[in-house]
Amino acid sequence: MTKPTKTRGIALLARVTGAYALDATESEILTEACRLLDHLDRVQEAVLAEPLTSPGSTGQPTAAPLLAELRAGRRQLLEMLAALRLPATEEPDPFDALAESLSRPTGGGSS
Repeated sequence: MTKPTKTRGIALLARVTGAYALDATESEILTEACRLLDHLDRVQEAVLAEPLTSPGSTGQPTAAPLLAELRAGRRQLLEMLAALRLPATEEPDPFDALAESLSRPTGGGSS
């Protein structure tokens, strides 16, 4: 399995593989979810560095294109994590904080 290279992806991979025995398909889903998490972190950095609106085709303010990428990526990440169908444990779910942070609006705009 090729590991993600960014901090949150590695942390998620370590936490899940440390708590669960995954089959090959689940390992692949988790690896891709970790890569997506790293990608979303880079997109988030870009969103925060730029204005939340940009001029549309007639000059009207429109949402910055990366906001849609961020929203779509967050939905995809949550779907990938749900696809793992990990059993419930008595410990706090490792995805609760992540899911909560992904469901919050970005920057000053609404998602």
